[in-house]
Amino acid sequence: MSADSVVFDPSEAPRDAKAWREWFEKIQESDHPEEGEFDRLSPELRAWYDAMTARFPDFIRTDTNSPNAMDYSLMGSAILFDMPRGPGDFGEAEKLAKEQARALGLGTYDIMSDDGREGRHIVFPDGPLADLPKPRSFFSRLFGKA
Repeated sequence: MSADSVVFDPSEAPRDAKAWREWFEKIQESDHPEEGEFDRLSPELRAWYDAMTARFPDFIRTDTNSPNAMDYSLMGSAILFDMPRGPGDFGEAEKLAKEQARALGLGTYDIMSDDGREGRHIVFPDGPLADLPKPRSFFSRLFGKA
């Protein structure tokens, strides 16, 4: 089991929840060559990565057996990070990730609990994106109520 989260460059991301999810899906599915991957990160994303890997090392790009090792997917304008195995403390990693993101003016995305309606999963430096409309219940649709 893994726990996944994302930090992103807010200047590259749409400010609409539906468009944001489409943007993220597109960059997640794009090819991200390893050569020059750090050069494609903004200075803020690179600073975030450096701060995170000081405590939660990158098990893909380094030779580590740390229980806090994490997988960082560098996607240019976003970094997906997860702790896919071991006894590491993802809660502490997520706390540090959010603290660093706030300090550096980055956005965050909580993949693991995103149902598209809570309005707290995609967070820009100035606050979360607005909720998506909640689906109307069967009875509301049946009787024409909002």
